[in-house]
Amino acid sequence: MNEAAKTNDPCMNAIALMFCLCCRVGEIESLHWSDVDFNKKNIHIWSEIRCEKKDGHLIYIEVPYTKSGKADGDRFLNLSPRAISILRHVQKKNPFGKYIFLNQHGGTLRTSYIDRKLKQLCNSAGVIYHSSHKIRFWSVSAEARMGMDLETIRRNAGHSDSNTTLHYIRDIDSKAVNDTYWDSIYN
Repeated sequence: MNEAAKTNDPCMNAIALMFCLCCRVGEIESLHWSDVDFNKKNIHIWSEIRCEKKDGHLIYIEVPYTKSGKADGDRFLNLSPRAISILRHVQKKNPFGKYIFLNQHGGTLRTSYIDRKLKQLCNSAGVIYHSSHKIRFWSVSAEARMGMDLETIRRNAGHSDSNTTLHYIRDIDSKAVNDTYWDSIYN
């Protein structure tokens, strides 16, 4: 992440990190600073923020598991130099928070806010909008394009079934989420 791309907007930084990790948006929202090991250059994915209805109201809770609810959801992902740069930049702005990405009110980011910001970015770049979930498709497909084996991709994505991983690889529209467009936004 070069100097021009650094931003104080936690949502923009969360989106940038999603391109570096094979994570669900709820997993990004629930990342704790204690999950990051800069020495080992990895991050522990073990929880997610979920929206649930309780007594007729939507509430956001952190659950100590990921979508699959299985051991495959609890995983360690390697941090690329770009991911480390993003996290170090965010750490300067939020060194003492429990969560890595906080909104302007001190709470965790919400998927709806991330998707609205992503839509604004797509519009400003002149590309077709795709939700934050498509970034996950892009990440899974990027690992496949780099020659990573299916089992490693499946584990990185936290999928319990390799058929789900194959679905992500097969369905990505690489023209709609083109690296060149995203590089122009973040670099």
